Amino acid sequence: MVEAASSGIEFETLKSQYISSIKEHIVNESLRYIMRMLEASRNGYEPMRVSCLIDDCLMNGKSIYEGGERYCFLQPILVGFATAVDSLLAIKQIVYADKRFELHEFLKIIRNNYEGQELIRQHIIHKCPHYGNDDEVADLEASWLANAILNIFKDNKSKLLAGNIMMPGTFTYVSHASMGARAGASFDGRKAAVSYSDGCSPVQGRDTHGPTSMILSLTSWDQSAFLGGMVVNVKLAPSHLQEGKTEGFIKILRAFLQRGGIEMQVNVVNRQTLLSAREHPENHRDLLVRIGGFSDYFVRLSDALQLEIIERTEH
Repeated sequence: MVEAASSGIEFETLKSQYISSIKEHIVNESLRYIMRMLEASRNGYEPMRVSCLIDDCLMNGKSIYEGGERYCFLQPILVGFATAVDSLLAIKQIVYADKRFELHEFLKIIRNNYEGQELIRQHIIHKCPHYGNDDEVADLEASWLANAILNIFKDNKSKLLAGNIMMPGTFTYVSHASMGARAGASFDGRKAAVSYSDGCSPVQGRDTHGPTSMILSLTSWDQSAFLGGMVVNVKLAPSHLQEGKTEGFIKILRAFLQRGGIEMQVNVVNRQTLLSAREHPENHRDLLVRIGGFSDYFVRLSDALQLEIIERTEH
């Protein structure tokens, strides 16, 4: 490997530029959405069924697109939160701490989808810090990213929305799989066309220190402002919820909520069952799984979503 003498740019400067890029994207997309709302209102395409169920709209004689409601808000959804955190951690470790590569060299590896660089990819996966393991370095990076994102909305509220409220979140539905399928590789060891992390959960398979460490990481920073969806998906082996063995899970769930966690979804299924369902779907047509805010039959899911659920850590 080529040892880097210098990254050419300080890590804190890199993070600042990253947030500036996110800010620019949020500003552009928010304004584009507002313009679509205004155009819909101008052409009489208001969602009247919704407006008729809101008292303020009825009193003001205006639809929600015309500002008839009392509380007007947008919900920017930040897909792949843990993927971003783990990518920052990998850059910090590989480029700045270990000095294995210059930043531009590391970027070239990512753009080439780790071709011929499986050793470094495995090093990232198994040796770099990962969010979801009660690791102080990883948790501090997650807290920094969350707070930096919130500051974007605070600093630009009047410019973007003329007083309207921004309620960010990480609710992904199925977009983490579909967006990941269209994207190239990322610095956290994720290869091209693979799903991003789901909801606010750790990257699939990277939370290796048990469910207690996972919830300590996820609640190490204040989630209360992220009301646009903050679901963590947990996969438990069926043996943990057999009769007489449920107390441990109940304690974990209570601790999660008491520490400020907002929503936890649980799949009680083992990897072997999921693999069997992929191989013989006719034998598992009634297998329900939680995905990213909803449930569906496993055998009806896309290949990308099936693989994403299989790769989640089974505790």
